[in-house]
Amino acid sequence: MVFGEVVHYVTQPTDWPEPVRGIASLLSPFHCPNRPSNECIASASSSTSSEPLVSNEKPAYTPKDFRMLIHSTAAGLNALAELPDYGGKRSTVPFWSQLIHALANTLSPNVMILEEAPFIMPRAQNMTSQPLNLIDGHATLLAAHAILPTPRTNSDISTISSQIGEDESESATYSADSDSCNDSVDSLDLPLQAHMLPGRGRHFYAVLPVLLVADSHNIVPLLCSALYQRRVWGINQPVVGLCCSNTGTVAMAIFGWLDSDQSEKGRMPTVHLAFAADGHLDPSMGVFDFTDTCSAVSLAQFVLGLRTHFEDIKRAISIEAVDSLAPLHWRSDSPDFETQFGVQLDERVASWTHQVHVQTSSRHESLS
Repeated sequence: MVFGEVVHYVTQPTDWPEPVRGIASLLSPFHCPNRPSNECIASASSSTSSEPLVSNEKPAYTPKDFRMLIHSTAAGLNALAELPDYGGKRSTVPFWSQLIHALANTLSPNVMILEEAPFIMPRAQNMTSQPLNLIDGHATLLAAHAILPTPRTNSDISTISSQIGEDESESATYSADSDSCNDSVDSLDLPLQAHMLPGRGRHFYAVLPVLLVADSHNIVPLLCSALYQRRVWGINQPVVGLCCSNTGTVAMAIFGWLDSDQSEKGRMPTVHLAFAADGHLDPSMGVFDFTDTCSAVSLAQFVLGLRTHFEDIKRAISIEAVDSLAPLHWRSDSPDFETQFGVQLDERVASWTHQVHVQTSSRHESLS
């Protein structure tokens, strides 16, 4: 646990920790262990058909569309499993990511979907244990809200999403000499800690992920980075993640939150993560299988239920809060001079100041 996270293993649907009990309750109505898949799908259709799944400005998904997508996802994954491995497992991401992408598109009219997106890794709790070769993390999919300096249209957000996909190395920013950058475009005057996507130059927008999907290697640092970023923005809502194997068919829901206070000056707030104690298929515990249509319907209903959560995050966003709150230097790419140099930092500054003074005095004496 390089990032100092505290793990809460949950064994019963009623045992979720208090900070995430509300968001985890979205899992409980959808468990149907003894019902045939067709009945589950019909139930999902009747529960969601009374309201539009998306805004008119986005492609209109219907319950029938999702049933077909769920069936095709399961069929594709089952067919893939029948093929010989030829020395290595095949990636299942192209199959199940289409379903999650379609579901995430219903979260908000202006939701931003990022696939195969890099993100800034968080600092370790103990900087002495921070790997020297730490590189950016990798999220399979992010459903996010984009904060723009001026009101923009949905087409602007779509353009930003496509630009991020085209150049991951400049995913949240553009360099000063970029063709996409001109003086007529406003930029966000925010500290670097308010961003969790890598980039350089002027920041024209910030991205706050709401649904985070990654493999087991990336999901913990991804959730940590999202929580720290939310602390910078003054947002106390829990994070929602899905841990999905790149070569498997199971998705596990993970919920996270931060301690309300920093226990010690200079220490990172403690991250808490809660998820099912075992990986046995149980939608009521947040463990889903894309090859099981009933389970996939439960996953679909869970993601659709996050629309209120998405709106809560949007309403809590305040650029003024970023400026007023105490800084939290959570990014692994930000130098921590106090940790690196300790008490020597003041001595180094004093020595440099003395050298400058001596050199300046000598120059003045020589001129006189």
